[in-house]
Amino acid sequence: MSNDTSINFFRMGTADITIKGRNFMQASQPVKWNIMLKGPRMGYGSFSIISSPTTDIQPRYTIDSIFGNKAFKAKLLKSCDAKELAGYHYYELKLPKKDIAFLKLSWISVNGNTAIRIDCFDNWSKYAVKLDCPK
Repeated sequence: MSNDTSINFFRMGTADITIKGRNFMQASQPVKWNIMLKGPRMGYGSFSIISSPTTDIQPRYTIDSIFGNKAFKAKLLKSCDAKELAGYHYYELKLPKKDIAFLKLSWISVNGNTAIRIDCFDNWSKYAVKLDCPK
């Protein structure tokens, strides 16, 4: 159980993730992706997917970079992309036959290595999204 009231219970794991069919590498090893499901005991209301840093990922990923040709509708709600080192795009997302979700796609880049973070919230848990611009 988390001390953060916006998380309650959580489960953590790792995965090998591809974006538009592409694997990412760092030092001849696959990039490690950490996944955290967050919410009440009997399910989750949000999740986070976080990559380890790599030179294969470029800053300023957008929702089109993630979904490519797949069917989706998205409305950009807020953006903070004025700085090259860190930023985010926050979307209202509608996938076919699914409820509306809220997706925050953020990045941080240091010395040419970039990590991305994908935070997804349902309508009830979207209050927990943090929309302050990185300093």
